[in-house]
Amino acid sequence: LSFGLMVTLARKQYQGKGSDDQERDPCEGGGELSIGLLKALGMERLEADITGSYRYRKERESLKTEMNFSIKNVKRLGLETELANVPATAMRADRMQVPTIKRLEMNFLLEPRFGKDVSLYCAEKRGVSVAEYEEWAANRLIREITAGGVRLGPGLQFAIKDYYTNWGEIELVMSPPNPLNVLGLLFIPPHKMEETLGVQLIVNNRMITDLSFRLQKDGALFVREDKKRKPPPAPKPRYKMVYQSVAPGSLGQHIYREVRLQLRNQPERSGILVAVTNGQASVEQRINGGKFTAHVPLKDIVAATARFRVRVNPPSAPEKGKAKQAAADQAQASAE
Repeated sequence: LSFGLMVTLARKQYQGKGSDDQERDPCEGGGELSIGLLKALGMERLEADITGSYRYRKERESLKTEMNFSIKNVKRLGLETELANVPATAMRADRMQVPTIKRLEMNFLLEPRFGKDVSLYCAEKRGVSVAEYEEWAANRLIREITAGGVRLGPGLQFAIKDYYTNWGEIELVMSPPNPLNVLGLLFIPPHKMEETLGVQLIVNNRMITDLSFRLQKDGALFVREDKKRKPPPAPKPRYKMVYQSVAPGSLGQHIYREVRLQLRNQPERSGILVAVTNGQASVEQRINGGKFTAHVPLKDIVAATARFRVRVNPPSAPEKGKAKQAAADQAQASAE
């Protein structure tokens, strides 16, 4: 798709929608993309790509869908889903069957160069430094989320501020460790979402380990209390993503995991392992904003590693003391 901004703006004005787009401060929304902001940055035409696909495997009763939307040199949004328990009869309206979620991945990229151009323009317009504007925009988003009834924990607040400073890519992955009925999403308590859904948040290749948040109701923190006194909850399990060695011959057991394949006399292949058939491993790689599938013969693989979500053991008592002291020292240094 290719369209001019002037034509789009004229159509909006003709329809009576957004006619004040040029007059309104394009930086008022914290750098949200608008026609006024794009025009202020000197852009006259946008080029966009939209792709979509699905793959249904009858023998596995699995359905994988993928949708991507990108604006050249501006942003990209991708959504991938993989559902299990989807028999062929489930496609018929009179035999609907609720599937289970196997994996869901949402990927958003704002080109860092474009993000910095937005920060520079809006900082100059407001008469502040780039760092001051980016901090203001991040805090503004956090305040809006809080006003909407969700109080973010330190980890998510850090992720937002880090993103507004560096821009780039946000990945949200949901890979439940146990089969999860789609309707079951409605009944998961907030404090169990991370563990039940296997949620991973990655900002510019950095995993955010603290995904805590609290819900508010009528201005007060919403905490469900039971009449009977319960023992204190067990420590919340913590997880991290690590690469572990796997035998090249067992790659078929790690479909849809991230893998790194070291090849004989060839560059390393890294990406999502999507299939192992006919003696070849198919690895889906991201290249220049798009995706490319490389087919690697198993006999050429010298070594292989796959990315796993592993549980982190809680530190021992002496280590906990050291961790608390280090945290206190860090807090004091931050305050100073």
